[in-house]
Amino acid sequence: MLLYIQHLRRDGALEQNFLVAAMDDRAFAFGSVLALGGAQMLLSKLYVEEMQRGRGVGRALFKALCRLAAELAGGTARLEMRINLHNPSRGFYTRMGMRKLRDEGMELEDFYLSQEVLGMEVSLQDPA
Repeated sequence: MLLYIQHLRRDGALEQNFLVAAMDDRAFAFGSVLALGGAQMLLSKLYVEEMQRGRGVGRALFKALCRLAAELAGGTARLEMRINLHNPSRGFYTRMGMRKLRDEGMELEDFYLSQEVLGMEVSLQDPA
């Protein structure tokens, strides 16, 4: 499995940093970290193709994203993510060490979207 970095978009001072997992020139997983400033980072995406799930791809990609966040922050980062309360992947993130920081919600036109904010501190000193 090959992981490569793409810095695909800049929004003013913010930069979206993607890691893509590929094999035989075929991408099957990706994730992204958004640098919010200083040590604050947002894990904004992590997706593994269904056929690749359960093989350690998500774990490897998550760890690589944590390392990327720490590198972007200069050594240690505060990594956060927002997840829907009913998302079945929440257990994956808590097994990876993320903890609930707070609840957030957003009123949309016809419903209220409930989310949790999960977070953790990541460092270049953390084991790979």
